[in-house]
Amino acid sequence: MSWSAEARAACGGIYAEIPRLPFLRELAAGTLAREAFERYLRQDALYLAAYARAMGRLAERMEEEGERALFRHFAEDGVAAERAMQAEYGVAAEGEASAACRRCIAHVERMGAEAAPPVAVAGVLPCFAVYAEVGAWLAGAAREGHPYGRWIAAYAGGGFAEDAAAAAAVCDRLAERHPEMRGAMLEAYREGVELERDFWAAAY
Repeated sequence: MSWSAEARAACGGIYAEIPRLPFLRELAAGTLAREAFERYLRQDALYLAAYARAMGRLAERMEEEGERALFRHFAEDGVAAERAMQAEYGVAAEGEASAACRRCIAHVERMGAEAAPPVAVAGVLPCFAVYAEVGAWLAGAAREGHPYGRWIAAYAGGGFAEDAAAAAAVCDRLAERHPEMRGAMLEAYREGVELERDFWAAAY
């Protein structure tokens, strides 16, 4: 079993909690209050700005050029996603970050700047893995005319799933190269999954 599959299995209980969150249940049903959705988007815009910076710093510290190029792509995509979100819903990265958002920002900044690259990549993998699973789940619930259909489509699309798979593949290779770091990688990954859960819980 690959490292990423083992990590997913180890955090299965947390993953199971996520679709049960009121925010995501109501988002899937299309009944989520617009105020709650916009509150989430504003917080996510604040986070994505930090995420893009962290991916850029992490790209500089990767071991292989292909990995550096991939994380530069992630940094650019973070900026593009923020701009697309602002254009689609008229929501900007403004206001004060919530406590949950500040924890997410602190985590991704620490991964980007300080953690050893194998640990750092494992720590940011939930940014991809959790959203890819949620996107696939929400895609099954979405219907024509869904009020949040554009947002769902952004994470249910093949491009995002490909990015998530590419990030997981980097984790797997790094775990093979640095087996002594597998435990620390799992700790960072688990923290990332918990933070993704808490971010949606706080937005409700």
